[in-house]
Amino acid sequence: MNHPNIVKLKEVIRESDILYFIFEYMECNLYQLMKDREKMSSEGEVRNWCIQVFQGLAYMHQRGYFHRDLKPANGDLYYGLF
Repeated sequence: MNHPNIVKLKEVIRESDILYFIFEYMECNLYQLMKDREKMSSEGEVRNWCIQVFQGLAYMHQRGYFHRDLKPANGDLYYGLF
């Protein structure tokens, strides 16, 4: 996947029956960003985050993929937000 709002998968490693997914480095995820704020996010900020998440999802869906565990702590779709 090559989209500014999706974290890039760098490598997949299989050892015995275990798969390891190596993604590009992210300093934080959306959950950490929200949790560590001292004040509430503005409506505009939340709207912007949602738009970026939906753009990343639309890109995935157009290519026949879907996300099975979408939540703020899973940062694999949110790279472009920071």
